[in-house]
Amino acid sequence: MASTARANIVDKNIELGLNWMSQHFDEIYEARPNYGLYGVERIGVASGRKYFGTVDWYKQGADYLVKHQAPGGNWGQPPDTSFSLLFLVRGALRWS
Repeated sequence: MASTARANIVDKNIELGLNWMSQHFDEIYEARPNYGLYGVERIGVASGRKYFGTVDWYKQGADYLVKHQAPGGNWGQPPDTSFSLLFLVRGALRWS
């Protein structure tokens, strides 16, 4: 029986999107940092990429979040804290 598995499929549109991420990484979390980083995490994990361009997305995002965490341990309102925690936990699991 012949195998129907297809490995290393390349989709032009997905590659264009990932290239855009690499070129615009620094802009992604400027407007809404917590939600933006959550989106970065979802794309990074789903694509299997540890880097967008030369940026280690998890390291840069985690550094940003640690520096912007409130004294009470949160990142502003509950939704922002939730997105920040999702980024940190899911991203760390992927690369540990």
